[in-house]
Amino acid sequence: MASLFIVDDDSQFRSALTRELEGRGFEVASASSVHSALAALAKQPADVVLTDLRLGGPDGLDLLKLLPSVSRRTRTILMSAHATARDHQIATELGAVDILLKPFSPAALLRSIQKAIDCETGFQGTVHGLSLIDMAQMFHLSQRSVTIVVTHADQPPSKIHFRRGEIIDAAHGSASGCSALRAILASSSGALHTTSLEADVVPTIDAPFDQLLLASLTELDEEQHEARRPSDAQPLFELEDDEPQAPGDSAQSPAPTRVPAVDAVCRRFSESVDGALACAVVDLAAGVLLGHHQRRVGAVPLSESALTATCLDLFGGRLALGRLQEIQLTASEHYIFGKRLAGREWALVLCTDRSISIGLGWAQLRAQIGLVESLAG
Repeated sequence: MASLFIVDDDSQFRSALTRELEGRGFEVASASSVHSALAALAKQPADVVLTDLRLGGPDGLDLLKLLPSVSRRTRTILMSAHATARDHQIATELGAVDILLKPFSPAALLRSIQKAIDCETGFQGTVHGLSLIDMAQMFHLSQRSVTIVVTHADQPPSKIHFRRGEIIDAAHGSASGCSALRAILASSSGALHTTSLEADVVPTIDAPFDQLLLASLTELDEEQHEARRPSDAQPLFELEDDEPQAPGDSAQSPAPTRVPAVDAVCRRFSESVDGALACAVVDLAAGVLLGHHQRRVGAVPLSESALTATCLDLFGGRLALGRLQEIQLTASEHYIFGKRLAGREWALVLCTDRSISIGLGWAQLRAQIGLVESLAG
């Protein structure tokens, strides 16, 4: 069981909190001031320190500043009935795992302590520029057991529960399971924070993370596409024959139809293959790009239009060589691997540098191709 250290100048509150936590099985020590706490922690470090903000002399923020000098691995929780927004900001910047507002319930106290225990090998704070999907993938790869809480103004919070990196449940309003997860992923904005995995979560999802995420994004894309389609929609264009449009013929080419799930697979695909420069998936029947990811910028033509044209030239029948299934080309600076996918009229083209052997390139491509074919099926 984790060791705790309480710093509060209210002796009655300190004693009551000590009894509560010892009754929960924790090893608890305490002090009434910053100086006495630092002296005790220098001799016997604790896993988690719970400190009041106002201490009569040096305060809880001073303790957060000085604590790493005597116990670098100790995590901290700030307690206060009077903390300002500025106090919250400073405490977070100084590494506080949580800020507990007095009076708090035993359940809130235990959640904060468990969160601090979970942060032993991680950082706590605000990260700018990560999407909900980015966060989900981080917790999957690190095999964490956490709950992501998604909040929106004037709406109840939504939750995604992870156990050892796999999503086991999601809750959004009255919905749960996969439908709730899709609704959460469809959110365009909100605030994210994490807590320890709630103890009473009932699993409603048993699909592997990668399949679950791809299926959810694909269904979302289809739902959004259907929602945008007019009820009396007429065809946007007609094809006179099976010949694909010539690359660059913008007057008659259909608008690109990007699919987020395919973009995500192209990204993972190119990042999983040694020497990969760019990857694209093209709908051969419609002549449009479905997904693209460029890993490295160089002198070779890796643009979306270039890879789309390559796919259409290789697999669109222009070469009069029959229905090609796989092809490999060697350029002066790179290799091009192309493969028609099972299930639909889709093709994938992968561009790599020449640091790998052709055999190894095909081996890595075939090992990853199921990611794309699962979407094409």
